[in-house]
Order: sequence, then structure tokens, then C-alpha cells
Amino acid sequence: MSRAREIVLVGTGAFVTRDAWGPGVLARSLAQWCGDQPEATWTLTVVHRTAAGRERFEQEWKAIEAELPALPTLRFLSTDDEALSRRVAEARALFVCVPDDAHAAYVELGIAAGTATWIVKPLTGEGRASAALVEAARVADVPVWVDYHKRFDVSNRALRDALDREELGAPRLVSVRYSQPRDLPLDGFAWAADTDVFTYIGCHYVDQLFYVMPGLEIDHVEAHGLRGPVHEQHGGQAFDTVLARLDGRWRGRTLSAQFEVGWSNPTGSPTKSLQIVEVACDRGRYFLDQARRGSERWSDAGVNVPNPWFFSRIHDPLTNSPRYQGYGYDSVRHFLDYTGASAETQTAMRANASLPWIEEAARVDAVLDRVREALGRR
Repeated sequence: MSRAREIVLVGTGAFVTRDAWGPGVLARSLAQWCGDQPEATWTLTVVHRTAAGRERFEQEWKAIEAELPALPTLRFLSTDDEALSRRVAEARALFVCVPDDAHAAYVELGIAAGTATWIVKPLTGEGRASAALVEAARVADVPVWVDYHKRFDVSNRALRDALDREELGAPRLVSVRYSQPRDLPLDGFAWAADTDVFTYIGCHYVDQLFYVMPGLEIDHVEAHGLRGPVHEQHGGQAFDTVLARLDGRWRGRTLSAQFEVGWSNPTGSPTKSLQIVEVACDRGRYFLDQARRGSERWSDAGVNVPNPWFFSRIHDPLTNSPRYQGYGYDSVRHFLDYTGASAETQTAMRANASLPWIEEAARVDAVLDRVREALGRR
């Protein structure tokens, strides 16, 4: 079936538009990619749940209009519009950026329509549900891409190469510290009680383990949740910090990964995410500071530590104009490039387990199940 030059985007939240830490990734990435295509003008159909969601997107689009020279035509639909299924079936791609509990329904919509689907992490966050989606996508032969964009971070790519060559010997211990400001769940996430912070952001670094050490097997999982202001407000699974340990094997040798993942940064943090990774090997250590990328901005308002490697608008000498770049954009760009590639290229990309296809993401969700089970035993 010939697909229209249309992309359907479900969701208008912070990752689509903007949050207190900067511009949203999805709206700008889709706008720039569409503007770069040599074909006729594209259409971006934005699906919103509320009138306020549509208004938020329209306001942000005005800022994007001032940033980019060529933009797709906008169309709006509400989530209960009867035309939604038809629009998805005719579109080149479906993008889904909604809370975790709605992920499965929209992935199922994309699979039923036979439309290539991109979704924010995690796939569903629940192992059995994700396994069912993997099987449905396999039977229907529909590509589903999960936004584990850290696979495109050059520091993780370099770590994978170094570990593969075992230049410092076998890796034995991985330590991850990943935390975000506590005001995100306190002031912004109404759904925080329904998920734990390890599922919400820790999944990125579980996926990183599988990416940098292909074939890694997890044998044992332990976890403990720490309660603080976030848990006092939301209760449920909204631990302020989750401590987890994954014991496994890679290339026939034992390995342990320890995680400290939390909504525990103070509200005055200079960066949205603290992300520190250490890998201890037989003959040395790797240190990855994925929060401080060597760039700081000092002003009367305080100190800001941006991560230009993730998503930023900077000058491109090839076009002599500012453009969006970074591994956040790459996850969108590579997926959309796939949808227009030759059959031969698509086959090769689908067979590439280094890309964040649905099968890889489901492995993460199986680990998330075990972490939650361990939290429940405490």
C-alpha cells in the first residue's frame, strides 16, 4: 500500500513540546526531518487528549516556526476521533509519546494498521504485555522502534567497542547513578504513583547493558526502594530512589551491575539528569560522566549544565544555519529514514540487533518485572 506523506504523533507532553529544562525533542525533530525531505510538503497529524494539550502544542509550534525554514502542514485530531484509525493506516509512521499505561494500546493500533511505529521508552514496562506485542509485530511484520536513544550516544558506542576488544580485560562491575529533580514527580507527574522511578528512567541503563554487552544474560535481581518526599506525596510505587543489583554472565564470565536511580536531585540542580556510569574491568576502569559534557553556562539566574550531545540547536557549517542535532534527534531520524529506505536496506536494518527494535526493548521489560518483584519482597 502506498503511504501518504503523513506522520501521526500521539501526545503533546513535555518530551513533545518543552519542559523547564528546555525544548521538547519530538515536535522539533519531526519538523526538521520533514523539512529536509525532497518530496512535497508533509503533514504532521497531532493527536491530543484535551483542548489544553492542543493549545500547548500550538503555542510551541509558533516557536518552532521561528526556528526552522520549512515545516510540515499541521492537522489536529482528538484521541476519540473516529478518523484516528484511518489516519494511522494511511500514514508513513506513527509516533507515540504518552504515559506508560497507554503504550500497549497505541502500539497495537500501529500494528493493526501495518504502520511503522516509534514509541517512547519503555515498550510497556511489563514483560508479558511486551512479549505479546513482540509476537503481534512479528506476525504482522510491522517494525516497532522504542526510543532507547542512548544507543546512539557516542560515549556508549565507544564503550561498546572498548568492551568488545577487552582492552582492559573482562568487565566485572557496572555502577550506574541516574537521578532527576524531585520536583518532576512532586509538581508535574500526576501518574507518578503508578510507576517506580527505575521503570521510568532506569530502563535506559538496563538497555545500555544489553547494548554495550550483546548477549548479556541476567541471572539474579535484587532491589530496594527508599521512601522520601516523593513517596510521601504519591505513595504506591513512587519510591524516591531505587537501589538495584543485577547479577549475570557475559562471554561466560560473571558480572554485576549496581544501580542508584532516583527522583532525588534538589530543585536547584544545574542539569536535569545526573548520569554517571563506571565499569570496573580486570585491568582498569571506564568512567562516563553523561551529565557534564564539558559545557556550563553561568548567569545571574544560576549555573546551567546543558548536554549538547543529546539535543541542541547549533550552527551547522554545511548548511550555514542552525539545526537540531544530537542522539535524541538521531533516534527519530534513523527511524524515519528507515520508513523510506529500499527493501534491501530495511531488511538489513530490521536484522540489526544494535538498533532499538521491539525485540530488544522487550528484554528490558522482562528485567523490569524482576526489579518490581524484588521491590515487592522488601
